[in-house]
Amino acid sequence: MPAQVLNTFSKSITYQVFDPNNREHMVAFTCLVFNGRQHPTLRFQLELPHLDIMSMMLKKVAQVHIDQDPGLAVEAVAALAKTGAKKVESIAS
Repeated sequence: MPAQVLNTFSKSITYQVFDPNNREHMVAFTCLVFNGRQHPTLRFQLELPHLDIMSMMLKKVAQVHIDQDPGLAVEAVAALAKTGAKKVESIAS
């Protein structure tokens, strides 16, 4: 009987590619950020090179905001160039 309950539970969970433009995905992200718990039925596939779901989701959410304001990348490159940082070009691409 416990195996049957486990099978029923696992069938109700879906694994998807996280899309920060998808409202349902952002609800799941918010659950994780504010409650430290995953959405009850929605899970996300871990994408390389990320080592954990939270860092992957954070990067994707941040990337959406950076993409909405291209001036951010330009300002970041300029700020990093002043510090002598290497690999500045990767931010703007």
